[in-house]
Amino acid sequence: MIVYHPLHDLYHCVHRITGLIQFLPDKEFSDIRLKIYDYYLLFPHELKKITLPRHLQKYKKLGDNKYYYPDVNKSVFFELNGIQDEALRLIGLYGIIDLKLFINKDIIKKEEKETLFFIDEEKNPVLMLFLEYFEKLSDDELVKKIKV
Repeated sequence: MIVYHPLHDLYHCVHRITGLIQFLPDKEFSDIRLKIYDYYLLFPHELKKITLPRHLQKYKKLGDNKYYYPDVNKSVFFELNGIQDEALRLIGLYGIIDLKLFINKDIIKKEEKETLFFIDEEKNPVLMLFLEYFEKLSDDELVKKIKV
């Protein structure tokens, strides 16, 4: 039996991250913020494990794990981190982000290059949580919130 999971797919990661870069309103943000967003885009059912304000509790009910992956935990986040770094380097080579700034300072800065990758907000309601709540938190607060 062949088991596929987008966690291990570099090109799926490039697609997700490029879509996130296009979606986010800021021109510049930390790589850890983008990696956290990508993690929850890939595993929206993991939102059940974090504390959210009462008016955002509806996001904890998002989706089931549609791919087989027995235990999602911190080690999965760190495993994904390496794939995300490779994806960001590739995206930088395409000129979508400033590659030098990412490599030297772990900052993602959008370049003015359009891409074909977009994320559908209706199919991925977790994106609205990013704008409604996560974007209001500092990077340190966000990391503490998800306990990574």
